[in-house]
Amino acid sequence: MKRALGSIYDNNGYWYYRVQLPGEKERKTIPLKAPGAVHAMKTDRPRKMAEDAAHRIWEAAWHVAKANGGEAPTLVAEAVCAFGEWAEGYYRGSNEAANCRGAVRILAELYGDRALGELVHSDMMRVRDALIARGLCRKTINRHINILTHRFSQWALDAGVITAAQKVEISQLAPIKRGRTAAPERPPVLAAKDVDIEAAVVASVPHMAAMIRVHRLTGMRPGEICRMKWEEIERGDDIWIYRPQRHKNDWRGEFGAPRVGC
Repeated sequence: MKRALGSIYDNNGYWYYRVQLPGEKERKTIPLKAPGAVHAMKTDRPRKMAEDAAHRIWEAAWHVAKANGGEAPTLVAEAVCAFGEWAEGYYRGSNEAANCRGAVRILAELYGDRALGELVHSDMMRVRDALIARGLCRKTINRHINILTHRFSQWALDAGVITAAQKVEISQLAPIKRGRTAAPERPPVLAAKDVDIEAAVVASVPHMAAMIRVHRLTGMRPGEICRMKWEEIERGDDIWIYRPQRHKNDWRGEFGAPRVGC
């Protein structure tokens, strides 16, 4: 049965989605809504929001089809959804799952209704060219390419949806080099100056100021600081030790070890 990602279009000033969803036999027209919204999004909202809504609809349909005993993914769009589901479980507790989803989404956009087994090296080159045309910086493009050629292809081989020969075929896409393409170079992200940090502390409410100080002292990520709980902090006289219940490095066997002392 032929299935495709469908098309997003303007219908009297609103974003709509025309698609044949996984597990269904006919195409349908679906209004695209923001999370929690009742009505379709107006076309004065960015198209990217409509694309995200369409992606959520497709993924939800894929999960239902799989739960009902659907076939292994054979189309690129189906494989992209299945790979995203795998990444959510494998990289739980980190942002890497979102990075994986973002990297492979362009495959679904360009080749959603193609059989995964039909992808060849020239298709991957077109993916790279499309990333360059979107104005992404060179390092971001290379990060996407690495996920596509290594993690996605290895997952597809392990899942039995491509052969070892095809894994080699789609894994040969080389990263782009500085100054050899139109991909821009972004300036490095430097640490904030002490004077700016102190100004932010003074202007912040007490709990936010404390979070900034902890961030500065430990080098924790902002999301890690936001997840801190008092019951996870051993507060001694001189040294406080933070032991999170969950940590992205739990798979390394480091669970329960002291993470931060300050």
